Amino acid sequence: MKSIGDEAFSGCTSLKSITIPNGVNEVSYCTFYGCKSLTSVSIPDSVTGIYGGAFSECESLTRIALPNSVTVLEGSAFYGCSNLTSINIPNGVTSIGDGAFYNCSSLTEIKVASENSNYVSVNGVLYNKDKTVIIHYPAKKKDKSYKIPDGVAIIAGDAFKYSANLTSITIPDSVTNIGDYAFGFDENDEKIDGFKIYCYGGTAGEQYAKDNGFEYKILECKVHKFGEWTITKEASCTKDGEKVRICPVCN
Repeated sequence: MKSIGDEAFSGCTSLKSITIPNGVNEVSYCTFYGCKSLTSVSIPDSVTGIYGGAFSECESLTRIALPNSVTVLEGSAFYGCSNLTSINIPNGVTSIGDGAFYNCSSLTEIKVASENSNYVSVNGVLYNKDKTVIIHYPAKKKDKSYKIPDGVAIIAGDAFKYSANLTSITIPDSVTNIGDYAFGFDENDEKIDGFKIYCYGGTAGEQYAKDNGFEYKILECKVHKFGEWTITKEASCTKDGEKVRICPVCN
């Protein structure tokens, strides 16, 4: 047997443990979806792919060990595993789909093997290897605020979704693209009351705040980028004139 069929055990609400036989190379679409009593899963090192919704809504699953043979974690693979507290991404994983860990409401950290050449964990937050893309912020991480590191260019859509404790975020001017519902929204896509964004003027952070109606504060630039001088008051024989130039990033 090379694979377990789509939805093979879906809805088996009394299933408590499973040992996947050696030789199986994939856990297919929604194989264990809704197995609400499942607490123990043993995955052999023959498995290379865990596909969409494979363990979705396995509400009693608190931990799962992924072998180094796994290369693909598809979208929603662990969606709604509400008691999963931590997950380790092995060194062989090359692809993590959108929403692989969405609605894992007890997740406090995502760990990544140091040998992995595609992903890295920074204080429990999942990034691509060169730290230019922030992919997923664990829902139960306790911090009230989060400062995105300089150098990050992209914040993935829904990256901070379900983060109940987070009330503010600081965005560097290196960020040029912010996905839909990236932060400031709850599981129902409703805005979080009092959520505040700290960002630089004229950047993607400010535009996201404006587009979504969030309170925001413009940060002062580390290095100002002044424009041309503008005369605001003409000089006369008896009075000095006045001219200004403004940094468009922080105004």
